[in-house]
Amino acid sequence: MSRAGSVRRLYRTASELQGAKRIHCRGKSFSYLDLTKRAEALAGTLSPILSRYRDRGADRPRVAYCVPETFPYLVAQFSSWMSSATAVPIHPKFPAAETDHVVGDSDPSAIICTESTRPTSEIVAKSRSIPLVEISEDDGAVVGKETVSKGPPDFSHAGDEAMLIYTSGTTGKPKGVVWTHEMVDYQAETMSTAWRWNRSDRILLFLPLDHVHGIMNIAGCAVWNGAELDMMEVFDQHEAWSRIRSSSPPTVFMAVPTVYARMIQAFEQNPDQKSREAASRLRLCVSGSAALQATYFRKWEEITGQRILERYGMSEVGMALSNPYEEERREGWVGKAFPGVRTGVR
Repeated sequence: MSRAGSVRRLYRTASELQGAKRIHCRGKSFSYLDLTKRAEALAGTLSPILSRYRDRGADRPRVAYCVPETFPYLVAQFSSWMSSATAVPIHPKFPAAETDHVVGDSDPSAIICTESTRPTSEIVAKSRSIPLVEISEDDGAVVGKETVSKGPPDFSHAGDEAMLIYTSGTTGKPKGVVWTHEMVDYQAETMSTAWRWNRSDRILLFLPLDHVHGIMNIAGCAVWNGAELDMMEVFDQHEAWSRIRSSSPPTVFMAVPTVYARMIQAFEQNPDQKSREAASRLRLCVSGSAALQATYFRKWEEITGQRILERYGMSEVGMALSNPYEEERREGWVGKAFPGVRTGVR
């Protein structure tokens, strides 16, 4: 692609679905049209701030956001892209020291926060003289400022920075990994094709949105395809089972091995036939971010009839390997390379 596709896809989806409510969180539902409007308004607020940055001759500003992992998160992400800025997500539960590390390393031109994250964000912003913009925790609307919609965005080019994602810090302090728009688009398109994403899908989101698994595999693919996104914020196995049994159940379930362990434990404590039947109707179950124990793989299949699709990825490259969607999914294997990915042992 010569130009970034994620924002274009969002506009197309919003136009096609109009007011259809596809994003659900905290008892509220939003359409993709709502998302474009809120993101445009926030981009309008960011515009004069980022203009001052560009006036200094800098090429591409960065926008950090420390917000709850609900609808406002998507508003912050897409407003950054609509502003031709690099998005820098920060976990909303980070203490000031960790937030300061990310902000100090990424050098953003603005920080977006909400009421609940303002105390920490404000400390860091003031110490570094960075403008702070607050948005509503309910719907992502800008708080305390007159907003003027930026209107249709200036689309970024494929090679431009899209995100700065920080690693988990297992070998030292977290390090920022640059993702271009080309990487974002490739990952969304490749996973969507490989795992048969479609507009009728619905997925639970309870994984953190400062790492690739939550950002791209779940939220990114859902928005790319105009699917329904059920944002839980935090994982609770009983609530997850309840949503699987609900009248609007997920069709796709993506998690880490510890989540599958807790789901299995909850089922074994209350082996409900309705839960078993509901889970058997899931279209796809995926596990990643750590090795899945064979006992979990087998037990999940015993309970649900579903063979978990294991895959492999990392912050630096996104998803690289995957078991097949249609052919046999092998226990303990991470599969073969995605199209365009070359692997080897050295």
